[in-house]
Amino acid sequence: MAERLQVREGDLLLALDLQNDFFSNGTIPVPGAETIVPIVNRLLEMLPRGVLSLKWHPRGHASFASHYPGRRPFETIPSHHGEQMLWTEHCLAGRAGAEMHPGINTSRIEMIMRRGTQAGLNVSSALMADDGRTPTGLLGYLKERKVRRLLLAGFLLDFSIRATAQDARKSGLEVVIIEDAVRGLNVRGSLEHAWMTLAEIGARRVMSESLILS
Repeated sequence: MAERLQVREGDLLLALDLQNDFFSNGTIPVPGAETIVPIVNRLLEMLPRGVLSLKWHPRGHASFASHYPGRRPFETIPSHHGEQMLWTEHCLAGRAGAEMHPGINTSRIEMIMRRGTQAGLNVSSALMADDGRTPTGLLGYLKERKVRRLLLAGFLLDFSIRATAQDARKSGLEVVIIEDAVRGLNVRGSLEHAWMTLAEIGARRVMSESLILS
């Protein structure tokens, strides 16, 4: 029997990167991306709060393979904060690919936060830049609203969601991964690695149908 999860007042749904570039016609299409849209909308209706974190990159961003002559997407390079994955250009500020998927019900979203706006700073996590020192501002927002538990949905489980969960746990927040509301790319076994990491840090893993309203 699937684990049940009681929804409570200190919960917040944090949905990451539900942007056109990660759907089927985008520059980094995620397998099964479209299937999570109705699930995310249902979660937004169920939970007391919902926040969306979007990538909003300038041209020439340091995470783009095109920034490095001879490099290709999904290669890794050394950086001052460890290995850096290189990506196809995506979620360019002001372009259609960076816009939120039109199927998301925005009426239940409390805030939309943009990250990755500095060309030289990669920001995988919704909470902290990859340098481990530069906050996005979302942690302060969560503290002010007395959020104690994050329920995570969206893309990419094996990169942005994993990094967000790690930063959340370091900050003392509980973390729940809504398994049927996340998708990943699985680059060289990255999905298996992500699930292992999430288990190690104590993140819970439930299906959306297992949520119980008070």
